[in-house]
Amino acid sequence: MKAFKAAVGVAFYLFLFIIVPRMLAEKVPGDSLGPLGSTETIIGYSTVIGLVLASVYAAKTLTPKHSAINLAACMLSDMVGFYIFLFFVGFGEPWSFGRVEKAIPLNAIAAAGEVVSEATITFDFRFFVELLAVVLAMKLVVRLLEFYLERVEENRRRVERKQPDADFYSTGS
Repeated sequence: MKAFKAAVGVAFYLFLFIIVPRMLAEKVPGDSLGPLGSTETIIGYSTVIGLVLASVYAAKTLTPKHSAINLAACMLSDMVGFYIFLFFVGFGEPWSFGRVEKAIPLNAIAAAGEVVSEATITFDFRFFVELLAVVLAMKLVVRLLEFYLERVEENRRRVERKQPDADFYSTGS
């Protein structure tokens, strides 16, 4: 059942992040994406993100909760989600961390002839990026604590399985 769940999840991520953007790219003219960048850039980012999320989902689904691989996959999944948020909030520039300046060309006609100037618009979403970064940090700490508690519980279960039943060896008194 785990293998089926992993296969369905992997197929979902591959479809959502690889096939759907390519289908949409055929419908959308190349320059209409504007602030998000070129169509090829977005397809490249979504393909890499789709492959990472698909492999992370497979690792999370197929490994036991107390394994280090599961912990790494869960933490990587959270960080990829944060990166996706940064990508969209940064208008295709994830490392701007929510503060983006975009120049918009304005055509102004002056008496001396045509003068081309630019207006700069600043989008500042740093508060939301910082808030999500704090939430991500707390989520990673919770994942580490859950991993530690799951490891302790698994070790306790192992010890119980190896120790013989005390009632079996009692004298009955």
